[in-house]
Amino acid sequence: MNATPVRRIGRRFPDYGWSWPTGQLDLLLKAALLSDEDAAAACAARWLDENDIDLVSFREHRLLAAISDRFGRKLAGHAAHPRLVGLQKMLWTKSRMAMREAEPALK
Repeated sequence: MNATPVRRIGRRFPDYGWSWPTGQLDLLLKAALLSDEDAAAACAARWLDENDIDLVSFREHRLLAAISDRFGRKLAGHAAHPRLVGLQKMLWTKSRMAMREAEPALK
C-alpha cells in the first residue's frame, strides 16, 4: 500500500495556488477574464478545439455563454460557433423561465 505524502503547511497558509482551477477550466476562465483580447481569444479557440461543448457541465456552459457574448462574431469562423449561439439562447431561456416561475414568490 502506497501512502500519499502529506502536504506540509507552512507559515503562509493558505497558499493561494490550491484554489485556482487547473487544466481546461483554467483555460476557459482565462478566455473569459483576460484583459488582453488576443490572448483571451486564443484561449477560447484552444478550449473549443480541445473540448466538446456537449460533454461539459453547467459551470462551463455559463463561462461559454460569457465568452460567446464577449467575442461574438470573432468566433464565427470556428466550427463550434453555431453551438455557442444555441447554448447562449438556451441559458437565456432557462433563466427567463426560472424568473417567471419564481415571480409569484417575489410579489
